[in-house]
Amino acid sequence: MVGDQEQQSDPRPLPLPASALLESLLFVADEAVPVDRLATILEIDLPEVEGALVELQQEYQARGLRIQQKRQRVQIVTAPEASPYIQRFLGLELTGRLSPAALEALARESS
Repeated sequence: MVGDQEQQSDPRPLPLPASALLESLLFVADEAVPVDRLATILEIDLPEVEGALVELQQEYQARGLRIQQKRQRVQIVTAPEASPYIQRFLGLELTGRLSPAALEALARESS
């Protein structure tokens, strides 16, 4: 019985910090992900996920990415300050067609 109690209270250690694993999951996600789904996937509690997201937000402040959270969904997006350069890189002024990434950048720029 003691062994069972120890096993239940001893969570499996993560191979990387929670923030690094969240970053990996959000990087491969094709849309915003519910925060509770991330907690389920990583087998950690919701406050730990939220703390790791805050950590990522702070790390990204001086970088070209941001953590965007609306309601209880979260995703990695490009920094709004990078929009003119992203537009130039994607050749928007030449093609007139907007890629999904360009639409995302423009949406953030206007918000």
